[in-house]
Amino acid sequence: MPLPLVTVKGWLDRYRQVLLDSGMEADEDIIFINTIVRETGYSQGKIAIEKGCDAIYGAGDFSALGVVDAAKGKGLRIPEDFGIVGTANEDFTELMSPALSSLSLKPYEMGKAAAEESGTHL
Repeated sequence: MPLPLVTVKGWLDRYRQVLLDSGMEADEDIIFINTIVRETGYSQGKIAIEKGCDAIYGAGDFSALGVVDAAKGKGLRIPEDFGIVGTANEDFTELMSPALSSLSLKPYEMGKAAAEESGTHL
């Protein structure tokens, strides 16, 4: 059975639905779209911290690295004061102190599922 194709939009839709199912609404002011590089992670991370967030999930490890920079710049300790999780499990994440928690995307399996979904087999 092929793996389901999951997109960042799918994750965001699910996040919003889980909140609704729990009787809450998503705060669109703390959802940052197209924040996948370190620089945008830093600038959007600063905004999230100023708005009172105590944790961030980043759609990429590079953006999460920018959030780490923003949090440390505000004197926050990770993970004691501020939680950060990235996506992709890039090699550099284990070199950070503390190491960045990151979701592994399994690109081979994702590519295979995408090819099978499109009717082209690897």
